[in-house]
Amino acid sequence: MPSIAVSPAELPLDRARRLADRGETAAAIEVLDAQVAQHPLREDAYALRAVLHQALGDHARAAVDAERAIMLQRSYAFAHLLAATSRARLGERPEARRHVRNACKLLSALSAGAVPPGAGGASAADLLDACRRLDQALTSRRAISRGGGHR
Repeated sequence: MPSIAVSPAELPLDRARRLADRGETAAAIEVLDAQVAQHPLREDAYALRAVLHQALGDHARAAVDAERAIMLQRSYAFAHLLAATSRARLGERPEARRHVRNACKLLSALSAGAVPPGAGGASAADLLDACRRLDQALTSRRAISRGGGHR
């Protein structure tokens, strides 16, 4: 794995994002693992790690990390959406629907153009649309393909 130059001032989450953007997901997760070990109250680190676990198809770990972020910050709309998506992929509809409802409620309170924390630039309107589509899929009992993953 090629090493990446790090300035002394670069924050661990910025480094993890940069590694992930380069496709070095495993290295990004290692950075986040160290970050949460040192600073276990960083909801943004758990949420980013959840995104990366989802990208790898590990929805069990993604759901746990998203829910840790929510425990630390109940109003973290994007983490609710992450948890909903992973719980749906795991076939855990009641949990997924609870997270969708929470995400929809939180996102509805924001202006459409607002960018919620952790959302990677996606607007509240875009995330609310994703919530509604996921809610429709869960309500209509359409099959949501299960992702692989490691427990």
